Amino acid sequence: MVGYAVGLGNVWRFPYLTYNNGGVTHCNVSMYGEEILLNISWVDANNFTCMNGSEVYQPGQLPSEQYWNKVALQRSSGMDETGEIVWYLALCLLLAWIIVGAALFKGIKSSGKVVYFTALFPYVVLLILLIRGATLEGASKGISYYIGAQSNFTKLGEAEAILIWSLVKFQRPMYGEISYPDWGVALGWCMIIFCIIWIPIVAVIKIVQAQGNIFQRIVSCCKPAPNWGPYLEQYRGERYKDMVEPKKEINHEIPTISGSRKPE
Repeated sequence: MVGYAVGLGNVWRFPYLTYNNGGVTHCNVSMYGEEILLNISWVDANNFTCMNGSEVYQPGQLPSEQYWNKVALQRSSGMDETGEIVWYLALCLLLAWIIVGAALFKGIKSSGKVVYFTALFPYVVLLILLIRGATLEGASKGISYYIGAQSNFTKLGEAEAILIWSLVKFQRPMYGEISYPDWGVALGWCMIIFCIIWIPIVAVIKIVQAQGNIFQRIVSCCKPAPNWGPYLEQYRGERYKDMVEPKKEINHEIPTISGSRKPE
């Protein structure tokens, strides 16, 4: 889950969420999943403080949201209008794919070297910001709030209440004045939920495929593979010398278009 949460895009958002949700107790999978899947509970609240309890149904937008939609993205009025190409966004997308192509130009093995930079660079930036923030006035009080005695652990229970309330108050997303269809909402839920539960799904599949009772299956799935080690043999030291390598079965038959097989 750290890979989903850590990044340069979250440098400014993460401290704010942590401060508003009880310090370090905010850093749990349930709260993170709730923030990804659903809107926060106070997005659509009843106006109990009004004189007559009236509600304004005209949707409003903040200046920052107006700038994001009208200037940065230049969104069209609806899904039925494609709009014009935003050239600076298209060039940024082209640059991103050029970087991906350059990283994979020499094959999939070259991507491993690129990961050394892409995976470590956000942590380097976060470390620099951490050192800078720790030298500011009042940093010790902030650290005490995040991981000290002032952390509010009751926020863990509030996260579940917010999740249930968000399910009750869930509203269909809109694109301008057009509401998303049922299949679009279902597809969006599946895509977002899969990012969170794909590890448990794979774990359940492996447990079902294992042999023995449920306890033996869980233990066998928690153990590493017998041939675990570096991919390239030249990087395998003494500890991997006696490791049993699985026998590779070579299929000398070539499939044909008709579906039958013939020997080489």
